[in-house]
Amino acid sequence: MLVAPILTFIPGLSTAPAARWSGGRHAGRPPLRRLGPPGSSSSLFMSVPSVDYTTLAALVQSVRVRAVPGRLEAVLQPSAHTVYLGLRTERHARVWLTLSWHPQLARLTAVPAAPSHEIGDAFPGASEWYGIPRSFHREEHPYTVAGALRSSEFRHQVLTACTLMAPWERVVELHFARRPGESATARIVLEVMGTRSNVAVLGAEVEEATTLPNVLRACGYQVSANKSVRPLRVGSAYEAPPRRTDSRAPSRQQSASEWCAYVESIGRGDRLQRALVRGFQGTSPALARELIGRVVGAERAASVRPEEVSATQWQALYVHWQAWLQALEGDCFAPRLWGDASVAYSVIAWPGETVEACRDASDVVAQVYERAELTAQAEEWLRRIRAAVSAKTDKARNTLASLQARADQAQHADEYRQRADLLLSWQHLWRPGAPHVEVPAEAAPAVASAVASRDARRAMTDAAAESVATPLRVPVAASRTPVEEARALYAQSRKLRRAEHVLQTLIRATQDELAYLESLDYHVCALTSGPGAPDMESLREIAQEAGVVGGGEQVKQTGARGRRGGSGQGNAPKPSSSRRRATAELERRLWRYAAPTPEAVVLCGKNNRQNDAVTFTLARSHDLWFHAAGTAGAHCVLQLPGGVTATDADVQFAADIAAYHSRARLAKNVLVHYCAVKSVRRLGAPGMVTFSGERTIYARPDRVADRPRSDA
Repeated sequence: MLVAPILTFIPGLSTAPAARWSGGRHAGRPPLRRLGPPGSSSSLFMSVPSVDYTTLAALVQSVRVRAVPGRLEAVLQPSAHTVYLGLRTERHARVWLTLSWHPQLARLTAVPAAPSHEIGDAFPGASEWYGIPRSFHREEHPYTVAGALRSSEFRHQVLTACTLMAPWERVVELHFARRPGESATARIVLEVMGTRSNVAVLGAEVEEATTLPNVLRACGYQVSANKSVRPLRVGSAYEAPPRRTDSRAPSRQQSASEWCAYVESIGRGDRLQRALVRGFQGTSPALARELIGRVVGAERAASVRPEEVSATQWQALYVHWQAWLQALEGDCFAPRLWGDASVAYSVIAWPGETVEACRDASDVVAQVYERAELTAQAEEWLRRIRAAVSAKTDKARNTLASLQARADQAQHADEYRQRADLLLSWQHLWRPGAPHVEVPAEAAPAVASAVASRDARRAMTDAAAESVATPLRVPVAASRTPVEEARALYAQSRKLRRAEHVLQTLIRATQDELAYLESLDYHVCALTSGPGAPDMESLREIAQEAGVVGGGEQVKQTGARGRRGGSGQGNAPKPSSSRRRATAELERRLWRYAAPTPEAVVLCGKNNRQNDAVTFTLARSHDLWFHAAGTAGAHCVLQLPGGVTATDADVQFAADIAAYHSRARLAKNVLVHYCAVKSVRRLGAPGMVTFSGERTIYARPDRVADRPRSDA
């Protein structure tokens, strides 16, 4: 029974003995303002600068320090553009070497593994696999790059060198050998070139080769000869990317006057930033903007022209240019983030700047780019989930319309029987070959009225219908006699009677499926429409439910019906340590609010699986369960300490939370059902339940919109 005290019923509202959650609207109520999908102009993707030559040089030095030499022990490729190599080094039991050829997020990092409690806020969503986001701990497809790296050619090989293939080119080569100091038996070449980034796994043509391995074993994507001057085909020889010939290589021997004159000549009439990028190899828009911003100010860095720069500023710009070249020549980098920004960073200590705390380049780049990769992955999952749910929703709606049309037809089974009765009663009036049997209207007026065409009856007025005295024509198929036609009508009538019950069952199942699909759509919108990075694990579970990634349930009616399960029911066995850890991890990922009563909390699920866990695993029988009425939303449970009853303030607060975490978040007043957790039963699909003994209360989502919460 429900704990007391409890709020009274609202006048005019009634509660049925059992209720079913659905995505439809309540009759007689105006439509709610609903939380919809993100607009077409919104994007989760974080805009970050591409890794330029300067950053790549700092990353190569980081890999040398952290991962060379390192024995290859693990290979993981969770996506089509990123592979993680697990290396064992003298200093670290595991260093994760990240090779990414993503069109916007290509990078190279080496991050040692560390316990999750030492990570802090640098990597949200990371676990004991420091350097690999939790969402990337598994592979969805058998990619060829990972397959080649797991072959015998790379098994237990040692990373012996990490170098830039050519000066001022963003191409890195990694050498692997049997032992440190021996000649390389395999190579990996990473080309960090924006949208043309790629990776090449190279092996030797013969086992005991004297030259560097150059046979292409696998690559990120192959390029045919008719699409590029440098084809990349598995089995052929690897060829390095062509070098730039339209610009100079930077040199420290160039004097200030020569350097300034050259920049002015190529930048006349254009912006200074573009002049530096076009005139010198190894310079990027981000580097040029940083150089110019140090001299003329960040607000003018992207628009200033060479003729607008004073002589003093030219001299200062040349000093910064020389500092950049000196840092590259001596591998003297100072990686750090800029203030509180999450995407702005620098790897050079500029003249006149005091750098208090430097970090490793791999840590800085990993922090920026892995967070951006998470948002890019979330945006891809969002697109695929919405496409899958939309297609299945359209199919379910078409199925529902077809079933309802057949159910409407089944309601007229008596008309088929009455038509058959007329045929048998008046078959003596039929002439062979006639298309119908004419039944006198005065002989059976009631039957004639029932069998008359529904469309014709709808078109006639009442006065005209009373004056009709024409014979009723019962059609007979050309190949049948009246007796055969009557048998067919009797069979059709019996079939419709049998189908009526089955059709109603199918209609309810289809309506449940539509409600389930609406819940998937809502949870995706709720996870991706808020500020900050989305919860990738919760989004992955939704993607698994929608069938867009492996390892999860498809969008269909699954699960046990009517079983509660979970703790708090019967004499459950004592949970094991692994079960307790899983429960603690689950509670950490939920939305959690502090209720007015001390030690009372409100737990809310972020997707259908978490809704099931909140209701059937974490909740106890005396807790209260809340859900917004008639719309998709989260399952919310008001957990109370032992021996404590819920106050009116607790119930109202939990109802406001349930309304806020629903499709009706933007409405002013929302109806919320609540009942004891023990009165909730599974319906079938994840997150779908039935409940009984519920009460209803008005809630206001805006009262808790700014309420602090704790979540993953």
